[in-house]
Amino acid sequence: MVMIYSSFSDKNSGGNSHSQFKFKFNLLLLSLTVFLLSISLISAAQINFTKDSNSFDKGETLIAKVSANFLEQPTRSNVFFYRNGNPSNIPFVYEIANINDDFYLYALIADKQAGNYSLVLEKIKYMKGALESEENLVKNFIITENLSDFSVTPGFIKTSQDFSLEVQNLQENQITISISTPKNLSAQKSITVKSGEIKEIPFVSSGQSSEVENIKLSSINTQYLIPSFVNSNVLPSSASDITSSNGEESFRLEPNQMSVSMATNSTAKRIVYVLNTGDLDLENLTFSIPTSLVNYVTISSPSTVGKNSSEQVEITINSGSIEKSVSDEVTVRTENTTSSFEISLDFISDYIAPVGEETSSEPVILTTCTQLKGKVCTSNETCSGETAKVSEGVCCVAPAQCEVIKKSSTGKIIGWSMVALVILFLLWFFKRYKRVRPQIDLLKIGARK
Repeated sequence: MVMIYSSFSDKNSGGNSHSQFKFKFNLLLLSLTVFLLSISLISAAQINFTKDSNSFDKGETLIAKVSANFLEQPTRSNVFFYRNGNPSNIPFVYEIANINDDFYLYALIADKQAGNYSLVLEKIKYMKGALESEENLVKNFIITENLSDFSVTPGFIKTSQDFSLEVQNLQENQITISISTPKNLSAQKSITVKSGEIKEIPFVSSGQSSEVENIKLSSINTQYLIPSFVNSNVLPSSASDITSSNGEESFRLEPNQMSVSMATNSTAKRIVYVLNTGDLDLENLTFSIPTSLVNYVTISSPSTVGKNSSEQVEITINSGSIEKSVSDEVTVRTENTTSSFEISLDFISDYIAPVGEETSSEPVILTTCTQLKGKVCTSNETCSGETAKVSEGVCCVAPAQCEVIKKSSTGKIIGWSMVALVILFLLWFFKRYKRVRPQIDLLKIGARK
């Protein structure tokens, strides 16, 4: 009886051990699967916006970060924007940069219609776990009917020195923008911007940074987290950061990109500026329009631009009768220098122009005073030199400066002269009146009574 019980007990014990071993094995297998899946998810490329939403208001600046182990660094040719229901690439004005092995992008969506859009990176190679992948990276977003409080450019910072951000108030009333910086940067705590006004916010670097940190700009309804990387090892990333040496020809266009949305069977005009940034006069300035744009675009520009000066370039766009999106680069040449200017066009049959543009026959000036390195003078100031019409009014272009208007003393002299004349006249009048005044004889007056 005891032996039977003992045998039964051993058999039951062995069954429990087998069950425990199987449970532990399954638990280990599950943990390993979760671990490998986590590594795969971490290693996979992904696009994230710097805000906690995929929804953007009109005029808002879209800022995105792409994290991936790229086998080939993405370029502008890999970036595409699509609108829901339209298989063609929609032109956006955007910039890209590689900062600390992450890929950053910002895009301006001021003139885009409300709807569903996608940001897509195509024809790229990256590691997805332990495998190579060439799948497109897609991030969907929405442009709403609401209007953003303000826009900001650029949408990220990669520099070795002090810099500035440009903001524009898109509302009809004055707004206040609060500014928050990381420890290595300093700036004013807030800035007040009038309706439609464009202002520059300067930032001073107080130390180098080894990682990307966010600058926070916020108003009542709009907030931006702008990635910034300030490091002495950063090389200039754009033509505007490069200065020419003595005796060299150099120029740039401001802005160097143009995105226009317009109705079919219509005409639009835009103005940009070409800036001579070198030490020589620009001669034989020409614009070569590619085949893709030649049926829609006409460019009128000066053939020469003097040293330390700027000139207007007028671009006329005639849309066709068919909805279409087209984007290409115009080559800009002088005798010794070549540059490029990107034009993106979007022809939409039911397009409604922004307020102020739908009835205006005047060309829209895209260049800002900040881009011309100038300043808009106040009502009590005058420009000491060259001025230029820009998007926000009249710009006093460097090296000219805004100077306080000295009040003329001529008005005061005339005023005091008139007062003196009045006083002299009164003295003369009273003196003459006193001289001819008749003498009063009290005895004669009494006799009459």
